[in-house]
Amino acid sequence: MANDGLHISELAGGDILKRILAIACRSYLAQTVGMDNYMKAVQLAAVCQSWRRSANRLLSRIIIVQNVNAIPKNQRSAPASAAKSRWVSNIGSIVAAGMSDRAKDMRVIGAFDTQGAVLNEVLETLGFSAGQWDNVRSITFVGGIFSVGTASVGEVAHSACAYLGKRLPGLVEVDHTQLAAANSLQGVVSNMLIRHFLPQLHTLHIWYPFPVVGLKCIPQNVTKVRIDASLLANLPKFPQIPAPQLRQMEIFELDGEFRWSMFASDPTNSQAIFENLEELKLEYSYGEPESLSVIQDELQMAFPKLRKLVVENVLMFYSDFYTLFHDSPLRSLELREYLDMLHDVDPQVIAQVDELHLIICDEDLNLSDMSYQDITKFFMTRSPVQHAELLLGGLPLPIPEGILWSELRQLTIETELIDWTGFARMLSQLPHLWSIEILRSTMVSPDEGPDVIVESTDPISTSLQTFAISSYALVLSASDVAWVRLLIERAPVLMKLGLPPSYIERFEAYAEEAGKCIGVFEKQHFGTLYH
Repeated sequence: MANDGLHISELAGGDILKRILAIACRSYLAQTVGMDNYMKAVQLAAVCQSWRRSANRLLSRIIIVQNVNAIPKNQRSAPASAAKSRWVSNIGSIVAAGMSDRAKDMRVIGAFDTQGAVLNEVLETLGFSAGQWDNVRSITFVGGIFSVGTASVGEVAHSACAYLGKRLPGLVEVDHTQLAAANSLQGVVSNMLIRHFLPQLHTLHIWYPFPVVGLKCIPQNVTKVRIDASLLANLPKFPQIPAPQLRQMEIFELDGEFRWSMFASDPTNSQAIFENLEELKLEYSYGEPESLSVIQDELQMAFPKLRKLVVENVLMFYSDFYTLFHDSPLRSLELREYLDMLHDVDPQVIAQVDELHLIICDEDLNLSDMSYQDITKFFMTRSPVQHAELLLGGLPLPIPEGILWSELRQLTIETELIDWTGFARMLSQLPHLWSIEILRSTMVSPDEGPDVIVESTDPISTSLQTFAISSYALVLSASDVAWVRLLIERAPVLMKLGLPPSYIERFEAYAEEAGKCIGVFEKQHFGTLYH
C-alpha cells in the first residue's frame, strides 16, 4: 500500500521547505543582528540533512565578523572594563561548506572597547583568505572599534582597506550608517573603501563620516542614494547628483532648507526630472511648522516613473508637496502625517495604489467633523488598493458613507474605538476582503461599547477568511466580543480567528456550538497575519 503521507521536505519537490526556511532565515539575519541570531538559524537547520542543505545555501549569503566582550566566569562581578574581547564569525562554516562564492553581503560588527583590533589580521585568523568572495556585493559596518594598539588608526585602516579591496572585488555598496561614532576604525575604513570603490558603487550612503574632500562628481554608476540631510547642511559645495541616474532615493532629517537643486543636471538648471526613480523615501524632522510651496519654488521637479513613496512629516514644511506625485504611477504609498494637516492632501494621490499605509502622528486627539472628513476622503476615493494599513492611534475609526476600495484584500487597523454596526456596513462594500487585523490602542473595559446591531440577516461578509483583534491590555470590550460572535455566525468562509490568550477557549466553544470549523489562535500584537 502506498504511503500517501508526505514529509514537509518533499512537498512541491522541496520548494515549500525552501520558502519556509528562507522566511525564517531572513528574520534571524536582519540588518543589525550578529552571530547570536545566526546560531539560532543554524539550530533551526539542524532538524535533518535536507533542512541543513537548504539552510546552508541561505546562511552562506551573509558573512558575519563580530567582536564580542566576554567576562570570565570567575569575574562576573568585575566592571565592564575587565571584559576580554574576542572575534566570532561564520567564515569558517561558509568555507568548510564550499559556499564562499554564494556570499553576497558582509557585516563587520565592533564593540566599544575592542583592544588591538587590526582588521585584516583578524580576518586572516578567521580564515578569510581561504574563500573566494568575488560575489560579495555589500559590506556593512556596525558599532565601533576605537582602540587599535600601538599603530595609528590611519595605518590600520589603510591595511584593512587594501586587504578588503583585494578580496572583495565585486563591492557595489559600503554601508556605514550604523557606526557608533565617526572616529572609529570602521569609520576611517569605510571612507577609504568608498573612495576606492566609487567608480563601481551602485549605492552611495551620504552619511557622516563621508569622504567629501576631492569629490568632484557622483559617478553615473550610482543609482541609489541614502542621504543624511543634516550632513549636507554643513557641506554647501557638495557635488550635484543628477536626477536621471537615480532609481532609488532615501533622505533623512529633512527640513525646509534642503537644497533640492542639487539634483538638477547642473546648478543653473531649473528642473530636476527624476525620470528613472522608482522608489522614494523622505523623513522630515520635527520642529516649528513652515509655510512653503513646491509649486512656487524656482526648481521644477517631476517623478514620471515613481512606484513607491514613503513620506513622513512633509506637511509641516510644504502644504502642497503631494501635488508633485499626481502624475506619478504610484503603486505603494505611505503617509505619516499630523491629523490637522491632512486637509492639504488631495486624496487622488491614492488613485492608482495597490498598497496604502496611512499613519497619524498625533497622540490624544479628538476627532472633529473636519478631521473626520480628512480621513474618510481617502475611503471615498476610487482606488485599486488591495492592502491597507490605517494606524490611527488614539482616534476612533471614521466610518465613511461609502468606501470605493472594491479590490481590497487585507486591512490592518490600529484605533481607539470601532462602531461595529457601521463597520459591518463598510464590509458589505468590500467583496474581496479576506483578512482583517485590528489593534485597540487604548485601555479597554470589558463592559465598554454600544450594542452591535446588524438588522439584515444576510452574511456580514462572504469573503472574510481571517479576523484578528487584540488590545494593548489584551482585553476586549463587550461590543468587541459581541462582534466576534456575530462573525462566527455570519461570515460563512471564516477559517481563522485571532484573539487575546484569555479568550481562546471561550471562542473555541462558540465556534463548536455554531458548528463551524474555525481555528482560534493567540493574537497579542501586529504581525501575526501577514507582516
